Amino acid sequence: MHTQNVLLDTERWESLLASAPQMNRESIPYYVKMMELYKGDYLQEYDFWWVESERQRLHKMWLSTALKMAEWYRGNAQPEEAVSIYEGICSRHPQAEEAYWGLMKIYADMNKNSSVNKWYNLLSSVLWEELHEKPNEQITNWFIEWQMAHA
Repeated sequence: MHTQNVLLDTERWESLLASAPQMNRESIPYYVKMMELYKGDYLQEYDFWWVESERQRLHKMWLSTALKMAEWYRGNAQPEEAVSIYEGICSRHPQAEEAYWGLMKIYADMNKNSSVNKWYNLLSSVLWEELHEKPNEQITNWFIEWQMAHA
């Protein structure tokens, strides 16, 4: 198969990410459009062993960018957008503890205590079912302190 003069979707997406401007109010629409191009993991419908490292590499780039966007939205008083991104991360990557923690912090800021509990319990359940592990210590300590402050 010859791939000369062919622009692969992954190469286009990676190029857009590499040339992305600093994340700010003006550039966030660029990031939104770029992330919409990522339709799923690389060759996700195939189970070839030789694809896995590239799939993981691209997925880590997507995850890192999605987390940065969610934090940007959270830091810029746009919690609904942050929630949407965090929930998308949890859906695509159920073991991404940072996304659950981001949701818990947003809901804590909004005084939505049942939602904080819901996302901590969901994280605990997912990690236990898939990895037989508990949430990392930093998240657990944050949650315990939050619970004590809201008892």
